Amino acid sequence: MAPTTFEPEQFEKLLTWLNDDREAAGEKYAAIRERLVKIFRARGCHQPDELADETIDRVVKKIDTIFDSYQGDPALYFYAVAKNVFLESVRAPKTTELTENLSVIESPEKDEDSEIEDQNYGCLDECLEELPPEQREFILGYYTDNKGAKVERRKKIATDLGISNKALRIRAFRIREGLRKCITNCIKKYRPG
Repeated sequence: MAPTTFEPEQFEKLLTWLNDDREAAGEKYAAIRERLVKIFRARGCHQPDELADETIDRVVKKIDTIFDSYQGDPALYFYAVAKNVFLESVRAPKTTELTENLSVIESPEKDEDSEIEDQNYGCLDECLEELPPEQREFILGYYTDNKGAKVERRKKIATDLGISNKALRIRAFRIREGLRKCITNCIKKYRPG
């Protein structure tokens, strides 16, 4: 992982963005970093601390852009960036097909502000974290791979679980519907109306 290249003033601005009270900002920063490490660890990353630091570095570098314009919980912004860091780290996006199957997640035009997309992915990550570990692992595994590899992987999952392909699809549908409801509620929380 490359060393940090942001200025100390940017980090100070990040802390102010998290909370005007310096001590509360430090606590929030520590809680966000700890959650990032847990997220990366839960996703099977071999270097969760380094990926958490990379996520924080990227947010710090964008602080001048997001400081005045971002609305909502700053932690969600970190989680959205973490999703991108994770996807880059594995070079095989596991949640791409899943997000395509969750119609509540809007796909903003490339020219539009990416805050909506960041909030959407933040909500997806938040809802994935709320799933029991076995359901989270199942749904991410279900949407791993492309085309032929996906078919083979799903057959293997069904075999490992001792269920039919139909039962596998039903299980995925139920988890996906739960995620859809969770994401809808999350999005309403950050974008009422």
